[in-house]
Amino acid sequence: MAKVLISNLSDDRNLVKKMLSRLSHYNLDAYHDELKNEDGLHLTRIISELKPTDSWVIILSKLVNDSISFLNELNINVQNELRSRDISIIPILISGQKIPKILKGRVVFKISKEPDSELHKIVRYIRNLANVNFKEFNNQSFTDLVIALLKKMRFQDIQPLNKYGLKAKTIYRDPFGNRHDVNWIIEVNFHEQANANVQNLSKLNHYPQKETDHNSILITNIPMASEADALLDVKDLQKQTRLPLIDGIRLRELILKHDDMVEKYFGLGQQWLKSQK
Repeated sequence: MAKVLISNLSDDRNLVKKMLSRLSHYNLDAYHDELKNEDGLHLTRIISELKPTDSWVIILSKLVNDSISFLNELNINVQNELRSRDISIIPILISGQKIPKILKGRVVFKISKEPDSELHKIVRYIRNLANVNFKEFNNQSFTDLVIALLKKMRFQDIQPLNKYGLKAKTIYRDPFGNRHDVNWIIEVNFHEQANANVQNLSKLNHYPQKETDHNSILITNIPMASEADALLDVKDLQKQTRLPLIDGIRLRELILKHDDMVEKYFGLGQQWLKSQK
């Protein structure tokens, strides 16, 4: 069973007690490691104890954010090592604290002085982590899942482009209230082998020549060993470009934001998936 490690400084003990109680209520194996302000995060020991699919909750109070050792030790190399082992880092901000730059881009939870509703969301997120995986999907069901997520993210006019992907648009308004449409090409690439070479996956050079004014992104179930790998060198319409990529780890994080998607596609013994076969 995957475990949940909660790391904090002494000021946050009451919050930790509540979180441990909630997690144990759902039969989640959670334990607590109180950080010592003068000693940093003891990352060598922590990393050695964490196992694949474990979760690491870091409570970011003012004391932690002010700790130089925290920022020095929780560097990109450490995060990439955890990522390569499918260990989820879940930062929690206390009382209006700002997230350190080193953790920006992650799913972050905020907790106020009345944390009950926020705690419910965090515990639900952790509980669902182990359930959201793509082992039972195929090309079509994975594409259907991606389309459902794009709709949640307010993509519109989602249509098949060809066998390699989708086209869609997003809409935003500038500060003067003027509407702007952004066209997208979304390449959806499912692979049964999780260790596939993602650099060979992109088919963007096969898109119609008329699709020139667009943003491009590739969405795949394959996990990247590091966030730096989330850009592909591809030949896009006869020119070399860097293609942003949503890998399996980031995709899981995005799906976990939507409880109804988790329930439909991954809950109740994955009944939706079975109905598609």
